[in-house]
Amino acid sequence: MVSSSAPSVYSVQALVLLAEVLAPLLDMVYRSDEKEKAVPLISRLMYYVFPYLKNHSAYNMPSFGAGAQLLSNLSGYAYTKRAWRKEAFELYMDPLFFTMDVSCTPHWRSIIDHLLTHEKTMFKDLMSMQSSSLKLFPSVEQKPMLLKRQAFAMFSGELDQYHLYLPLIQGGCAFCVFRHFFVCVTECFA
Repeated sequence: MVSSSAPSVYSVQALVLLAEVLAPLLDMVYRSDEKEKAVPLISRLMYYVFPYLKNHSAYNMPSFGAGAQLLSNLSGYAYTKRAWRKEAFELYMDPLFFTMDVSCTPHWRSIIDHLLTHEKTMFKDLMSMQSSSLKLFPSVEQKPMLLKRQAFAMFSGELDQYHLYLPLIQGGCAFCVFRHFFVCVTECFA
């Protein structure tokens, strides 16, 4: 668990070492027909890593960065998705998600890209998500926070990866702009 004191130098070094070595090592150790056997091991490991990823305080940033690097490297292997998919999506929808050091952004781009790539309907579901159904943010902030996550999802993907969803994306943006315009007009002239 994450202690209230500053993170241990050794725990950060251990996370960084795991991030660099674990995914390729598991890929070499388990043959292609045995990959599923690695999932329980990864699940147990991630159980101890996710608390570092949930803590966005300044003193935890080294551990947060190392944990993000580990998750990023593991997410590159499709067979690992069962071990991290649910928790990674919860972290992505967390109101504090964007409260991170800029050095963690490439790792999270990779994680979100792998999450949306491995789950075929996840991007469409994210773009279709209504802010009122989230209940994650205060009501005034829901739509902008959801729009920010949708934009980050597109930013995380490859060039033109989501061009087939352009009508859905445009519809969401148009609704947001129209609603914002209507609120501004109402406030100005009321």
